[in-house]
Amino acid sequence: MSLVTRLTGPVVIDIENITKDYVMGEEVVRALRGVTLQICRNEYIAIMGPSGSGKSTLMNMLGCLDTPSSGRYEFNGKNVAEMDDDELAAVRNREIGFAFTPASSPSGVKRARLRYWLMWAWAIAFITSRMNFPAVNVSA
Repeated sequence: MSLVTRLTGPVVIDIENITKDYVMGEEVVRALRGVTLQICRNEYIAIMGPSGSGKSTLMNMLGCLDTPSSGRYEFNGKNVAEMDDDELAAVRNREIGFAFTPASSPSGVKRARLRYWLMWAWAIAFITSRMNFPAVNVSA
């Protein structure tokens, strides 16, 4: 698939119909069911949802730490399933950044704590914009 250009830049992460199943004895747990997503260079996203909705599983896929049961994942136009361990390590080391935020909602956070996390979000955004890779923000 060719790279598509948006206002923020070319598509860096392109996943299509990703699924992840875990076999637990005779039971199959479907952690991801047909997720399709594109993330462009310098684009910031938030992956949010209730406990058990697949956020961590998706983050493991996006971070090249786990492989999907089915579907396609391309990073910078290259199929992740075809990358060797050294290529995957280079992607994790140089290309992908994650900023984890507190689990509590902003309405339940004191102003000082909220200012602290906003300061770090700004610092991470500033640093990642200089490092030339997409950052992914996750709220657990």
